[in-house]
Amino acid sequence: GDITARGEGSHGIHAESNMDSGLMGIRNSGTIEIGGSNAFGIKAMAYQRDDVEGSAEMNIVNTGKIALGADATGSTGILANNYETLGTVSLTNAGKLTVAGSNAGAISVFGNQYAGVNNTGLITTVDGSGIVAQSGPGDTIVVNTGDIVVASQSGSATVYGINAISDYGNAAVRHAGGTLKAMGEGSIGIAVKGQNEQLIQVDANTHVDAATGCLLYTSPSPRDMRRS
Repeated sequence: GDITARGEGSHGIHAESNMDSGLMGIRNSGTIEIGGSNAFGIKAMAYQRDDVEGSAEMNIVNTGKIALGADATGSTGILANNYETLGTVSLTNAGKLTVAGSNAGAISVFGNQYAGVNNTGLITTVDGSGIVAQSGPGDTIVVNTGDIVVASQSGSATVYGINAISDYGNAAVRHAGGTLKAMGEGSIGIAVKGQNEQLIQVDANTHVDAATGCLLYTSPSPRDMRRS
């Protein structure tokens, strides 16, 4: 079915857990329309308990349409954060994410042990990043074969088509097809930061269009994440 939510801090789908192990799964094939500041189309959170080494898996699949309106300042299309010690996040987007608010991004994920994003869909923003993925001691992997078109209008933060970060592990991005375009001063098409190995692979017959096409960087990290 379809979901409409409006107002500051609103959510289309919201799931939270501290279950320590097992699977948190979210699948959306409908239309989610969001309005209001600091809002989320999909928000999934898993928290670490002090007395348990959690290992929950988070799996999110979007094949539908998520649209954030022009009043959705500081909002995020899909936010998925797993803070458990061995927690993982795997996110697949084959749908359409449209983000019209200022300082608002499309996809933001954090998995302490692993963060993975596979995009085959369409992502557009007017003032924010397309995909930002981060892990702690684990690895971060982003694969894109879809279309990502992002822009920076406010100039208040660096805008990335894809930004992959691992605080202490490996980070990699593969752009294997589709359009990847980041518009605006200081925009970056693909950025990767890993404590160990860093990799950006742009396949033949694909293109990255941005003020800076590809960037491998080390600390301090230029981050554009929302972890609330």
